[in-house]
Amino acid sequence: MSTVGRMERLEKFMAVNDVDGDVHYVRTSNTRATLCGLVPAASSNGEVTCYRCHEFALGNV
Repeated sequence: MSTVGRMERLEKFMAVNDVDGDVHYVRTSNTRATLCGLVPAASSNGEVTCYRCHEFALGNV
């Protein structure tokens, strides 16, 4: 898990219609969208592979 802003928890999810099959971050306070704006599907245990979600989590965007 990672944190964003005020120690907000993030969970890892796959996304609907993601042809690359990336693993994304989803805020626990807003489970309707990934950090990069996609619709979450199933949760995942894999490493986050979405570059945009990773950058949002680090605060670089």
